[in-house]
Amino acid sequence: MRSGQQSTKAMALAEDGISLYKAGRFSDAQRTFQTAVRYGREEELPRQQMCLLLNNLAIVHVSLSKYLDAEGNLKEAFALLDQTDAQSEPGFKLTRALCLNTLINLWYVHNQYAKMEEALNEAVQLFEEEKKLIYAGEMVWQIAVLRHEKALLDEGTEAVDRLETLYQELAGQKPETSTRAYRDEACCGWPRFGFGWDEKCYFDSVEKESAVKISMLRAGFSQALAEAKEYCQKGLDLCAELDEEPAFYLARLLAIKSDLARDSDERTKAYELASEALEVAEKLYGREHPAVAGYLLKTVAARVFLEQRSEYEPMVARAINLMESGFGERHYSTARALIMASDFMALQGMSESILRQREGLIKRGLDTLFDLLDEAHPDLVKAEVSLAEVYRATGRLDEAEELLKSAIIKLDGQAESVQLLLNVRRTLVDFYLRLGRDDDVHACLQVQNRLITSLTMTKAQRAGRMMELAFDFSSIGRYDDAEELLKSGLALSAEGDDWYKAFVIKLAQLYADSARENEARQILSTITLADGNSSNALQERFKVASILSVFDPDEAMKRAKEVFDAACENLPECAQPFGFAAALLIEEYLRTDRLDDAHRVSNVLMTHKNSMGLMGIASIPVFLRGIASAFAEKRDKRAEALYEKAVLAAEDVSGFQPEVLEYTLGDWAEFYVNINQGEKAEKVLRRLAALRLDLYGEKNLEYAGTLLGLSAILLEMRKLAEADAMSARSVAILEELDAEAELLVKALELRVAILRQQNRHLDASAAEERMKALLKGELRNSAGESQS
Repeated sequence: MRSGQQSTKAMALAEDGISLYKAGRFSDAQRTFQTAVRYGREEELPRQQMCLLLNNLAIVHVSLSKYLDAEGNLKEAFALLDQTDAQSEPGFKLTRALCLNTLINLWYVHNQYAKMEEALNEAVQLFEEEKKLIYAGEMVWQIAVLRHEKALLDEGTEAVDRLETLYQELAGQKPETSTRAYRDEACCGWPRFGFGWDEKCYFDSVEKESAVKISMLRAGFSQALAEAKEYCQKGLDLCAELDEEPAFYLARLLAIKSDLARDSDERTKAYELASEALEVAEKLYGREHPAVAGYLLKTVAARVFLEQRSEYEPMVARAINLMESGFGERHYSTARALIMASDFMALQGMSESILRQREGLIKRGLDTLFDLLDEAHPDLVKAEVSLAEVYRATGRLDEAEELLKSAIIKLDGQAESVQLLLNVRRTLVDFYLRLGRDDDVHACLQVQNRLITSLTMTKAQRAGRMMELAFDFSSIGRYDDAEELLKSGLALSAEGDDWYKAFVIKLAQLYADSARENEARQILSTITLADGNSSNALQERFKVASILSVFDPDEAMKRAKEVFDAACENLPECAQPFGFAAALLIEEYLRTDRLDDAHRVSNVLMTHKNSMGLMGIASIPVFLRGIASAFAEKRDKRAEALYEKAVLAAEDVSGFQPEVLEYTLGDWAEFYVNINQGEKAEKVLRRLAALRLDLYGEKNLEYAGTLLGLSAILLEMRKLAEADAMSARSVAILEELDAEAELLVKALELRVAILRQQNRHLDASAAEERMKALLKGELRNSAGESQS
């Protein structure tokens, strides 16, 4: 009797543990599962019940990043199932399949994809033999995900078709009670099912529930944005039929739709959808559940381009706090959230303080990941690449290069990490470009070319990479390499598909850029442009206008104007062609001295700026600055007002592109200096100095130069004490940085003038001697170079 009572208590504790787990109370769930296992061992529970208890404990250990503990739990469970008489017991296959599901989850976390599909197929077979088609479907779902992540697109589609067939078979059985797996969004969205885990279906028919699942899967896998959006909307329409909110499906579909909108550069729409998904998730799980953290970070990812750091930072902090409370500080998800927070900060600029904070966040995350994961794990490598970017920005070039090269070595041979490998290699190319190491750039691009040809990826991925690499080759003047790639792209794609036309247009652009007008015109004559005024159709027409601008500006302007007007009528959907056409028009108007026309286009841009994408908003201050500069050259009074507008527009994007504000303030200050408006120039230069101090720190040539310019203005305005202090600081920084002699001589000339005005003749003489010594040194160097 005692054994039966304890057995009942062990299983009751297991149910309690599952409830605690679903509530996000993972530490409490762990303690409860451990107690259940202890009761089970003491009273020698039947083998399969003991396996279920050990499986539950393994699940919570995986979720808490206690991977060795989880592995130990599963080894014990499989050891019981491997005993001689185990297979003859009823339910053996079901129990083994449930434990396999958790083991596969453990492999997934560790990126051990090679082991996964065989085990998934075994689990599917076991579930089908036990007539558990719902569970088998979840395993087929994971097979589809696995193949998609490995870029095996046809095989992934085959798995989705297989899942659809399986759901049809299930519907044909007309089950009396319909359940669905619990999708564990706190741990990779992995399915949990079996004793205590199953959830009630939202729909009254298996067909509709299955249709939503298929729509969700196809929306995530589709290679075409329009098709993906269609599948996603189909799932949302099915959810709308229910009186009771189907929270899990709704939250996931809204999140997918937000990602698709972000991929289309529809930032505002993406943010609205992500916010709606977050609201649904909070209702589903409760505001304090760790699963909500993922939705918070998705919302930030959509929001980060729209607002200043102070607006979204509390959401990041809340997400990290939810993870730390639910999982603990040294947890996979917490570490990833810290690194994501650093990546978000990268969009807010490259100031010294931001870089310092980013480095601290990345290193905290890496410290945990190194304890939990293999050193070649993609998430760990991505974090190291982020750290390399911080090292590059802070001048630690050798360390940055070593990290990037190490990342490439680690990823080489990982079939599921092909796209990450190519991204890291492109980061290395950018690193060499910034340093002017042309030979290294060319060598990297040649390797990239070989990899794009040989590695496994979808047709869309390969075509996109070829287009990307052709751009890289042409940007360094390697037009022959770019041409060869584009022609290979034409061979890869079929005439009539979207990629074929994209390659044709890009090839025409290449010929135009390399002064091969006849060949460019010949290709343009073969292009049949899309009808209508959709964003894609207008993009095509703009690209042709851009090509024509090289050798037929009048025709190019006519076409660009048509694109601009048509896109303006269909915002925000046509924000990209709208911004591109505006750029071409303004550039040509400035070149041909049609300033009023350029001004008119800029006014239209400002009117519709909230409908434009990220790059469009960032380009507005650049356009305004160019127009203001052109007006200033003509002594047109409108120049000052345009500079003011340019600065306001630059402030809108200063969070993620502070250099735009920096250059705009610099031009504005120079404008005031040129028209002898000393007080206004002083005000602008003070803003510029403060910005550069924040961006680069005190020991920086740009900051020192700004102090020097401000000192000159203060001298003219007879503010001698301040001019003296600033010029002295500027000279000290230049000397500490071992600046070029010419720059230091100019700084000392100004310093001498300021000291003379203060009647500090001895100090002025000392500065003059320093200046003469520098000039003599320059003369000696010049003479030595002439002789050699």
